[in-house]
Amino acid sequence: MSSFAPQVAAPGTVPPDPTKHVRYTLGMVLGVDDFTQEFAYLSGRDQWMAHDLIGYGTICGLRVTIETDIHGPRVVVTPGVGITPPGQLVRVPVTQCASLNDWLRMQQQQKPQPPFISVLGSPPDDALTLYVMLCYRDCPTDQVPIPGEPCRDESEAMTASRLVDDFRLELRTTPPDQREEDALRDFVDWFSQVECVDDPDEAVTLAEFEHAIREAAHVSEPEAGSPPDFMYGSPPTSLRIPGDQACVYLRAAFRIWTTELRPVWTPNGCGNTPDEECLLLAELNVPVKENSGQWVVDDMLSVIINEDRRPYLIHLRLLQEWLLCGMRPQKSGETPAIGTLMGDVTGNSTQNTVERIRNINVASGTPGDGQVLTYNSATQQWQPKAVPPPTITLAGDVTGPPTNTKVARLQNALVSPTAQIPAPGQVLTVQPNGQWQAANASSNINAVEHPAGLPSYLIVAAGMVRGDGSSIGPVYNDLKASATGDSELTVTFKGYQQQDPKFQYIVKALPVFSDNSFSIPLVSFLRFDTKSFILHVANGGGTVKQDILKQQAFMIEVSQFFAS
Repeated sequence: MSSFAPQVAAPGTVPPDPTKHVRYTLGMVLGVDDFTQEFAYLSGRDQWMAHDLIGYGTICGLRVTIETDIHGPRVVVTPGVGITPPGQLVRVPVTQCASLNDWLRMQQQQKPQPPFISVLGSPPDDALTLYVMLCYRDCPTDQVPIPGEPCRDESEAMTASRLVDDFRLELRTTPPDQREEDALRDFVDWFSQVECVDDPDEAVTLAEFEHAIREAAHVSEPEAGSPPDFMYGSPPTSLRIPGDQACVYLRAAFRIWTTELRPVWTPNGCGNTPDEECLLLAELNVPVKENSGQWVVDDMLSVIINEDRRPYLIHLRLLQEWLLCGMRPQKSGETPAIGTLMGDVTGNSTQNTVERIRNINVASGTPGDGQVLTYNSATQQWQPKAVPPPTITLAGDVTGPPTNTKVARLQNALVSPTAQIPAPGQVLTVQPNGQWQAANASSNINAVEHPAGLPSYLIVAAGMVRGDGSSIGPVYNDLKASATGDSELTVTFKGYQQQDPKFQYIVKALPVFSDNSFSIPLVSFLRFDTKSFILHVANGGGTVKQDILKQQAFMIEVSQFFAS
């Protein structure tokens, strides 16, 4: 192949069922369909084992790079091997390349109207996202003569006797469906954040651990161009597992993945071929512009390659070597052996020097107190330099230099410049002219007073509320009540916190009289909960049904005072 041109599939017959194989019987006459069926069965099981047991992804090579020639940037894919989502082995024997400008021109010829143009957007600010995909195909080869009727032309007298494994490279504008890959990564990322502890009292039980996994697992609708989030958020900090039982907890996690989560997140379910036939190699961000009515790559910007979502497979020998030698236990105080460092940092692991920052030299010498590292364009290097004091003059409510500031306004209202020095006990007050000025405090103060020296005493909520959540008239601080059971009234307000030794609530409650009021109403406090407090309502010594309690109104006031 010389370019990533889209391939047009030739019409064919319905493929044989890969779950069937030939039952050979003595005297049975075998035909083409029988051998085709047997091949489909054996090939189908190989693919089934690959995509359900091994997985899919790049195995070796298939590096994606961008080069530029006289026609503009082109995508280059090196030789390599991969397994597609359906489980087909694909090999690219030689380097492949595709001109992005040629591909854009061909797309516009085939799709001059939306959706192609609508994907591009309005140049030059927008960029086109393309996906480099590797697909499997087979090609007929080795023509041989076949018997048939006379008076046939040459094409009818010959047919391909072999199918050779081949490949197809594509550039797509839509992302591939690789839900299982995204789900696997999300599950491992979530699980890797669970801490392993030595103290079993700090760890959760196995049942709590399994429940946390099931609670976090879900499938959400992703934003455009983003993979879905399969595991909600991060594990709670309290989710820890005991180190001496790590194997038991790991087995439980992998069992839940295998039996519960993977069947839901695998496209088309377990054992079925996924709809996605091709393997993602890279995502390209291609800047585009319009040139004489044609879309072309903007040669003033770079094509960006993103391989974050590219699946790949690590072969068994590498995993074996990593498990045996990749993380060697170290003795106490031992420093890992690292070779000689080169680049911005030079030396070895125990004695190194930062000689550059982002390939820009750092000047030698000992800096002085208070100096900072500053770039010197004349010497083209980083060097210590004292920071000059700021020359700032404030303007607005606060004016003047930092060493001699003055509050000239408050919230843009002028503080009177002719005001006298305030007398003891005076307060800053807005005068009729709109200016702030010191004046004696008014004796008409609307406040709850408390004895001197004692902590604050507040009224935090009040009003007339019903057991159905409604209210009679205005309420203070969003006071609400609801009948949550027989004789049980749950009350809360904005900013409610469960009582602790630092403060105390005082609740006052009276039933509001109505024709449906109780004959002997009794309201008593029951308990404080995390989000509300509970009152017990009785009619004499009897229970009040929940539906009756919903119709009843109560006058409630809640006060709060703090410990001294």
